[in-house]
Amino acid sequence: MGAPWGAAAWGGGHPGVLPGQLRLASGVTAPVVAGVAAVAVGRLLSGRSRRRVLLGAAAYTGVGIVANGVSPSVVERAVWVPMSALGSVLAVQAWREAVRGAE
Repeated sequence: MGAPWGAAAWGGGHPGVLPGQLRLASGVTAPVVAGVAAVAVGRLLSGRSRRRVLLGAAAYTGVGIVANGVSPSVVERAVWVPMSALGSVLAVQAWREAVRGAE
C-alpha cells in the first residue's frame, strides 16, 4: 500500500517503498497467511487437508527462519527471524493437535 517498509522485506534491498512486483507478491502473501491462520484455528479445512496445510506452513516458516537469518537486512534478522520462529512453533503445535484429533 506504499508504506516505506522496503528495508524490512524481501532482503531489505529496497529502502523506502517496495517496487511494484514485490508489493504485489506481499499483497498475495497476506491473504495466504490469513488463510493458513484460519486453517490453524479450525475455521477452514479438516482432516488430511488441514494436516497437510499445517505441516506445509511449519516447513515454510522454518525456511523463513533461515532465509531471514541470512538476510543483509538488520530488520529482517531482528524482527522476522523471531516472528518466523513463532509461526513455525505455532504451526507445529496446530499440526500435532490435528494429528492427535485424527487418531
